[in-house]
Amino acid sequence: DNAGPIPVSAHTLVFGRIGGGFIIDNVLLTAEVPTILLDAITPPGGGSAVINPGSETGTLHFGTHLVNAAPLTGNIQVENVLPAGSVTVDFLATSGEAQFSRQGGLTSVIGAPGGTADRDYQLDISSRGTFTGTATIQDQAGGGMEDVLTVSLSGRAVAPQVADADGTSSGAGNVRVGTSANSTISVQNVGDGSLLGAAL
Repeated sequence: DNAGPIPVSAHTLVFGRIGGGFIIDNVLLTAEVPTILLDAITPPGGGSAVINPGSETGTLHFGTHLVNAAPLTGNIQVENVLPAGSVTVDFLATSGEAQFSRQGGLTSVIGAPGGTADRDYQLDISSRGTFTGTATIQDQAGGGMEDVLTVSLSGRAVAPQVADADGTSSGAGNVRVGTSANSTISVQNVGDGSLLGAAL
């Protein structure tokens, strides 16, 4: 029967059998039409971003920064790629480590094809560590037919490379003219990188 289009994968064929042979008869193959795709990912200074082929997955790397009370902010933008009509999009709460957070509300309506919606995402770098998480954006198609976009989040907060030098026991005491004495100053590396220096 010709009951109209059958929504199947673009790589699936449906066969009918007549007698001893196979034919394709009265079947219109259609591929699932995406509703939203990643349009742009903007990292903070010192970070990086990638949108993978197909625009359904990407990465937002916030970079490596010194521990700071001010959070880092990146942005993820999605586009309505329907041939016609609006699409309602949910920017879900981030998953993974609690240092990541979505800024702004859950839902946006993109009113026309080619339109966009975006959200800022922040990384709290008030403490040392390497952090990972995921940002998920999906439409409200329901019934298990949602288009789901995922962006992997990552970033690192590091401490300064050196603490104050300890000179409390650096005195050489009384030194007779014409002689010498040794004095020691201790420097402790309490940071996350290599410490290089020279005695002057």
